[in-house]
Amino acid sequence: MRIKKTLIIIAFVLPLGVFGQTELGTALKTNSLAQVDLGFENYCLKSAINYLEVSQEKAGSIVFAGEVASLEDNPNATYVDYGIQLIEGETQYFKITGSNKILSVKSLFVLRLNYTNSTK
Repeated sequence: MRIKKTLIIIAFVLPLGVFGQTELGTALKTNSLAQVDLGFENYCLKSAINYLEVSQEKAGSIVFAGEVASLEDNPNATYVDYGIQLIEGETQYFKITGSNKILSVKSLFVLRLNYTNSTK
């Protein structure tokens, strides 16, 4: 009878222990991915935008995604400060109100490629 109770306890407790280890492993992997994503996110905040000075002639051939007020006086300005969302496949260009400059916002594809190369 005692052996039967022990086997029943093992039958219920052992799977819980294995499940707990599996969950712990999943949590550790998720945290590792979050740290990698945080590194990429910081890279994007620092590297996604550039200010370009272009002639009227050249500006006529650019397809603009919109117009933004200049934050160029703030050296720490990011695409988030401009309220811009990064997109996967193409660089976005924005007219800067009252200026002959253009805000260039790199695509996620280019940012990922540059980030990967910078971490090698």
